[in-house]
Amino acid sequence: SQLEQDIACREAENEHRKALLVLLADGHVTPWDKLRLALLFALRYEASATNALPSINDKLLAGGVSAEQVRFIAVVLRQAGASRRSADVFMNRTFFAKAANTVRRGIGGIDNIYTQHEPLLAGTLDALLRARLPHETFPLMTGTAGAGTGASSNRNASLLASTPGNDAAYAEVPQKVIVVIVGGATYEELKCVSAINGHPSIASSARSDGNATAAASAAARAVGASIMLTAPYVHDSHSFVQELVAKDRLHDR
Repeated sequence: SQLEQDIACREAENEHRKALLVLLADGHVTPWDKLRLALLFALRYEASATNALPSINDKLLAGGVSAEQVRFIAVVLRQAGASRRSADVFMNRTFFAKAANTVRRGIGGIDNIYTQHEPLLAGTLDALLRARLPHETFPLMTGTAGAGTGASSNRNASLLASTPGNDAAYAEVPQKVIVVIVGGATYEELKCVSAINGHPSIASSARSDGNATAAASAAARAVGASIMLTAPYVHDSHSFVQELVAKDRLHDR
């Protein structure tokens, strides 16, 4: 939905809360779609004192969502809230992140409000292909070169723009990149990688709708890189939430 995309991409708590409450009272919206919107709102605004989550929970119950499913909101916040995420998924942790997101949306524009969201993976791959991955969240393991091993002779090379103790050390950007998402990938992430790799129809869409994806695609073309994405399965909202619920139950034992 338009609201789903807008909550994912833009900081506007009051506007989003009002729109959410209207949809929660709409009998034409399915209970699961109501829950999905509430989950997304809770994740973005969990730290806000005015997020009105108790009221949203009441509206969900009144709108046909079961009490068990309403409890999923607390579960998702425990298992995937801001304290459990190393990356700034919503680009709202700092003033500068919010400003950068606003500027980027303003410069790039939005051609299709229903496909404006980009996965975090787009920005990560763009940083990788430009040797800008931060050491704190992407530490690098390097091998030791040996005769006949075929290993790189640059033992201290890094995929980072800088490394602790050596601000100038970085390796050539890799041309073959394998991304492994252990917990499962999404169709949006698959689309993102296809666009970066230059799939004709998807790449054209990315140039119109995705700033980070388009930037990563340009970087990949510049260095001749290709990306492979692998994961044990592809998530939709049902499977993702159910996995977090199962994980939460294991922790309660």
